[in-house]
Amino acid sequence: MRSISLGKGQGIKAEGFIKDALKVGDWVVLQNCHLAAKWLGTLEKICEDLRENGQDLTKVNRDFRLWLTSYPTDEFPVAVLQNGVKMTNEAPKGLRNNLKNSFTVSPIAEPEFFNGSSMPIKFKKLLFGLLFFHAVIQERRLYGPLGWTNRYEFNEPDLRISAQQLNIFINEYPDKTPFDAIHYCIGECNYGGRVTDGKDRVTLMCLLQTYICDKTLVDGYKFSPSGLYFSPEITATSDYDEYTAYCNSLPQFPEPEVFGMHANAAITKEINETNDTLGAILSTMQAGGGGANANQEAVIIALANSIIEDVPAEFDIRQAEKDYPVDYNQSMNTVLTQELARFNLLIKTIKSSLKDMKRAIVGEILMSADLEDAMIAMADG
Repeated sequence: MRSISLGKGQGIKAEGFIKDALKVGDWVVLQNCHLAAKWLGTLEKICEDLRENGQDLTKVNRDFRLWLTSYPTDEFPVAVLQNGVKMTNEAPKGLRNNLKNSFTVSPIAEPEFFNGSSMPIKFKKLLFGLLFFHAVIQERRLYGPLGWTNRYEFNEPDLRISAQQLNIFINEYPDKTPFDAIHYCIGECNYGGRVTDGKDRVTLMCLLQTYICDKTLVDGYKFSPSGLYFSPEITATSDYDEYTAYCNSLPQFPEPEVFGMHANAAITKEINETNDTLGAILSTMQAGGGGANANQEAVIIALANSIIEDVPAEFDIRQAEKDYPVDYNQSMNTVLTQELARFNLLIKTIKSSLKDMKRAIVGEILMSADLEDAMIAMADG
């Protein structure tokens, strides 16, 4: 296997690796493709040639494989994504799953590290506070600007180095834990090195000082106002199973209060998740090729007719006013007639727009910008 980390000036070397590996059937790993944005066009051409020559054993050995790693970037060639097998590594969704996953991260998952501290109870208590902090700051990203002004990519390396530093500080200072030094290394250097906004840095440090402090060493110390999240009881012989049992007792969908937010913040999070999901689906859709305009127009007309048939008739507002007259004790009657009027306006707009679209397709009227946008949206599904 031949591996290279891409960056400035590494593209030519990568091309040589691929050229040699094609003949002998080696595997090539190109890491950090996002750092070589200008070279990605060449990579797309290389992959296109691989597809064309893939059946010719004199040019491409059957054992040859090309692996690419990259952070999300708009510069990555879409054709390479569409024609390759894709794997993603993302933080688990939900505070509970995030906590459980943190116990599988090296070196936390290694018994020698987990049980090797000279102050086992203090270390395990503060380690859990660190894992909780890591999960909270990652989950806050789902709340958009309510969580962080910018979307920071906190990841496992941040957690890994922080756990190692925490172990060093506790072992070297058994009498008095140097929380100021711990907060500086973890908050200002490790995680804070990614934070560019001043207010976000203040938020980060406040959260860190909440979960890594003297109070965390006390059993039952509350991490949230409701007390649902707290510092679990830990002994010197506590193992991973005890932590797993505690994590399994937590709700799958955490309330915003654990992140220090109002309950209404959940609305923003759900909207953000929906938009992200729909955006991801739309970004993977492939537009059809040319030469099928007539068929496409027929499909749009058929879809417009189907929608017109499904849209109900307008509501009879006068009959509604008779059935539900204005009454001092029934305020909803007035609201009902108002909403019916709004729905009638919506129904009229939908039907008239679809009829105008059909007429514009056959050339009876001019195609307006709004009708064109609606037609493109219908053509895209």
